[in-house]
Amino acid sequence: MNKTHIQVIFIVVSLILVSSVSGALPLDTAMARNYFNEVSTACAKDHGKLWGLNMYGPLLLVDPATRSIVANQPDLENHLTAYGNGTYGGLLPKEVNISNTALEWGGVQWSMVRLPLPEDRNVRTALIIHELFHRVQNKLGFPVTGPANNHLDTKDGRIWLQLEWRALSSALKSKGSERKQAITDALLFRAHRRELFHTAMMEERALELHEGLAEYTGMKIGISTDTARISYTLWKIGEVVNGSTFVRSFAYASGPAYGLLCDLTGKKWIPKLKKYGEFGAVIQQLYGVKVPGNIKRFAIERGANYGLDSLTVAETTRDEEKKRLLTKFQARYIDGPVLSIPLRNMNMQFDPNSVQPFDTFGTVYSTIRITDDWGILTVSKGALMNPTFQKIVVSEPVPGTINSETPEGDGWKLELKSGWMLGENVRKGDYTLVRKPK
Repeated sequence: MNKTHIQVIFIVVSLILVSSVSGALPLDTAMARNYFNEVSTACAKDHGKLWGLNMYGPLLLVDPATRSIVANQPDLENHLTAYGNGTYGGLLPKEVNISNTALEWGGVQWSMVRLPLPEDRNVRTALIIHELFHRVQNKLGFPVTGPANNHLDTKDGRIWLQLEWRALSSALKSKGSERKQAITDALLFRAHRRELFHTAMMEERALELHEGLAEYTGMKIGISTDTARISYTLWKIGEVVNGSTFVRSFAYASGPAYGLLCDLTGKKWIPKLKKYGEFGAVIQQLYGVKVPGNIKRFAIERGANYGLDSLTVAETTRDEEKKRLLTKFQARYIDGPVLSIPLRNMNMQFDPNSVQPFDTFGTVYSTIRITDDWGILTVSKGALMNPTFQKIVVSEPVPGTINSETPEGDGWKLELKSGWMLGENVRKGDYTLVRKPK
C-alpha cells in the first residue's frame, strides 16, 4: 500500500470519527473548500480597495435539514472538529437560528450562509461576500438596522418603486446622455414616492445602507467584470420584482444598481456615501443630475415611458387582493382567540420575501423561527409581530397542549424552557406566555 492510499484511508477514517464524536453528518467538504477558495480569491483580488480591509473572514455553511456545519476555521470553544482538508465541522445547536446573517457563536464572529448554495459562481460568491459585509459593517460605519418600509407594500409605493427600478435598468443598459436621462427619471420617481410617504426617505435609506450596501459589496468584489456585474444587477432587480413583497427585499435591487452606476463614472464615491448617507444624493452629484421642481407632474409625464398605466392596473388588482388578505388577518390575529408571546432577548430567522405589513398592527411573517429566554417558537402558517418587536401573536393553542412543554396550534409550535407556561390573558379565550409560579 503506497503513501497516497494511506492518506486517503486516514482522511476517510477521520471523517467517520468526527461524525461519531460530534453527532454531525459531514457535508461535502471538498465542495465547501472550493466555495471558500472562490471567496478568498475574490477578496484577495480586491486587496482591500473597496473598504480598506480584506473582506474574507470566518464562514459557516449550514445545512438547514440536519444542522450540520462546514466552517473555514475552528471556533474558540471546541464545538467544531477538523475534517482534515482545511475545513471544520459539527452541529449547530437548535437554539441558534439558521439564516444568511452575521452572528457570534463559539467565541467567533461568523458569517453564516444556508446550504445549498446557488450553482452559478457569480451569484454564489456575491451571496457569501454579502454576508461577509454584515460581519464587519459596524466597523465600517454602517450599523445594522431593520426599518419597516411598510409603505412599499401600498399601491402607490409599489408603483413608484418599480418605475424607479425600470429607469435604473434602462440606465445600466445605456450610455452617455441616455444613461443620464434614465438616472434623472429614477431619481424623479424616487422623489415623488418620498413626497407621498413622509417616513420613506428615512426608512429606505436605512435599509439601503444595510442590505443594499451589502448586496453591492457582494456584487463588486464577487464578480470580476463590469459586464458581468451589469448582468447580475439586472437579474437581481428582476428577482426582487417577482417577489411577493418589497418591504424587506427592495434594497437588494436598489443598492447594487445605484452602486454600480456610481462605479461606472470611474470616480471614488464611497466617502460621499458616508458623508450624505443616501445613494440618491451621491449619484445625483456624480452625474450632475437636476430633478425638476414640479416633481409630481414630471414624474407622471416621464412615468408614461416606463409603463405607468399598465403598472397602475396591475397594482390596483393586487391592492384589492391584499385587502381581502388583511380581512383574514383581522379575524386570525386581532379578533382572536390568540396566544400573545412577549419578546425579551429575541433572535429570529425568516424569509424577507414572505412578510406582509398589517396596517398599524405590525407585520405578518408567513414563516418565522424565534429563539428567546423562554425557548423556541417555530411558525409555518403565519404570526403577527407588533411594530416595536416586543410581542408576537399566533392563533389559539390546541386545548390538549396548553399545559404541556410543547404547546402548539395551527401552523406553530413552542418548545418551552423550564420555568415557563401558558397563562390566561385578560380577554377570555386568549393566552399569554408567563413564568411558572415558584
